[in-house]
Amino acid sequence: MRVPTPHLYAAYRAAAGAPVDTGESEVPEPPLTRSVHLAAEVTAPRSARDFLAAACSAWHTEWLSATAGLALSELVSNAVLHAGTDLDVELRLGDGWLRLSVHDGSPVLPLPRQHEPGAFGGHGLDFVSRLADSWGVAPGPDGGKTVWCALRADKR
Repeated sequence: MRVPTPHLYAAYRAAAGAPVDTGESEVPEPPLTRSVHLAAEVTAPRSARDFLAAACSAWHTEWLSATAGLALSELVSNAVLHAGTDLDVELRLGDGWLRLSVHDGSPVLPLPRQHEPGAFGGHGLDFVSRLADSWGVAPGPDGGKTVWCALRADKR
């Protein structure tokens, strides 16, 4: 009697429609998340950057701190300036992406603006769109909104 090799056994399982063990984990790692509640104060952007730096250090993704910190500062600054409500910051690392989310209590959705060169203010979302790989906004069920951006988390 011939005993099937592991390679043939995998082929038999695949032919039968059974999942094939590739030797790699078939269960993806759950995303890592951290969140913090901040008051709408002038210190909120700095607190958010410090929070991000600590998370990046814990997750061994320190190389993301500078760029992600700039993007998060803009998102938090916009929430403080335009919403004027307490805000929640969530960091989520998973599937090769770092997602930064800022939820505030204002229902007013942000829109990028066109500016004359040298104009003061109003460049925040344009800045975020240049720093991040993607960004967006979603109305919240509580009447507020979440503005988010995502950066590739793999070393480029």
